[in-house]
Amino acid sequence: MPAIRSSPSSFTVTHAQPWIVLFSTVAVVPALLLIGYQFEAFCDRR
Repeated sequence: MPAIRSSPSSFTVTHAQPWIVLFSTVAVVPALLLIGYQFEAFCDRR
């Protein structure tokens, strides 16, 4: 009977990666848009 080894990679949750990308995008994009609007970055054509 082989010994059961638990490697650290067996405990990673691989299906969480799409959710991390989604929530990061949902958090970052509106923040960048608001910062750009605050500093009038979208109407300055320099």
